[in-house]
Amino acid sequence: IGFIPDHDFVFETLPSHTTVAMHAAVPAAQRSIAEAASAAAGHVNNWFLRAHPGRFETNYLARAVEARDGLGDTLAEDVASFQTRLDSSGEALRGTHQYEIQFEQGHVPPVHAFWSITVYDSRQCLSDNVIHRHVIGDRDKLRHNSDNSLSICLQHEWPGSARDSNWLPVPRDAFDLILQLHWPKP
Repeated sequence: IGFIPDHDFVFETLPSHTTVAMHAAVPAAQRSIAEAASAAAGHVNNWFLRAHPGRFETNYLARAVEARDGLGDTLAEDVASFQTRLDSSGEALRGTHQYEIQFEQGHVPPVHAFWSITVYDSRQCLSDNVIHRHVIGDRDKLRHNSDNSLSICLQHEWPGSARDSNWLPVPRDAFDLILQLHWPKP
């Protein structure tokens, strides 16, 4: 198709049927990668766990999934990543709603190092917010509830001074959450 060692690849010189096929291959490949990512993930309560398999060998689809999601350079022993874009009823997370992640006493994410929750907009980018906070975790000065549980507040609008230390601002529209456990305990 025009790949020649020691020569520049010139897409415009390809036959038209080849360029049409290459353009059609991109969305098809993206769908295949997304389907493979969904199938490989373990889902619990609309969160799914992504864990690096250790090595890919000739499993190029798994390699593409990891390259797309940016997790390919970390092993499960180092980082466990949980992702969701759905609320507890299966609806898309949206900044027009108010959410809370509740960790009961003694049930915060089990880690040797630290845990964090990051919010991404629908394009998988960090979105602007009034306090410039995109991630919250155990290294922040979080307030525990009177029963020693921990509540993380997820909403677009400021929740008030009583909850702002535990507030992770979210975009107005759809968003995703990633909970990462660094050096997770078994």
